[in-house]
Amino acid sequence: MLGKGPPVLVLDTRPSGALVHVDGEVVGKTPLERPLLAGARKIRVTLGGYVAEERELTFVAGAREEVVIELQRTPGNPRQRALGGAALGGGLALFGAGVALLALDDMPFKKRCTGTEVDADGDCRWLYNTGWGGAALAVSGAVLVTLGIVALVRNRAPRPARSARVLPTGLGVMARF
Repeated sequence: MLGKGPPVLVLDTRPSGALVHVDGEVVGKTPLERPLLAGARKIRVTLGGYVAEERELTFVAGAREEVVIELQRTPGNPRQRALGGAALGGGLALFGAGVALLALDDMPFKKRCTGTEVDADGDCRWLYNTGWGGAALAVSGAVLVTLGIVALVRNRAPRPARSARVLPTGLGVMARF
């Protein structure tokens, strides 16, 4: 029966860990279960990297109000996206150069492989020695590519929510997600 005891707010967010404000006062982090005074209350949740959400709720004595709020990521930082793109591009260039140097390693230096510079088996005495440099460039490039991808993914704009639909077509059914 309603009317016995204070109203209770049960609040969670996706993701959890958001700071909860009730009428401007910090009351805890999600997930949260807390008794409140009856009446209209302004609930605000904040979490770093996400858009703050605010709701106006009316609480009735003895009622239990359960709320789940889906938080949306804040739009990406343009400067960090630019740095991520530069790191990705530079990393791909370094990785490509490293692979080229690794392919060139131990190949004969053609301009110096004539006459006495060739042994009895036909092998040139002068070979490219680019293995260590190629490996260093390839590893550096791979690290920069990884950092660039992480920066781009962490600073992407939020995707709009999509709803699932099933549509009839000429001879069957098509689903969109």
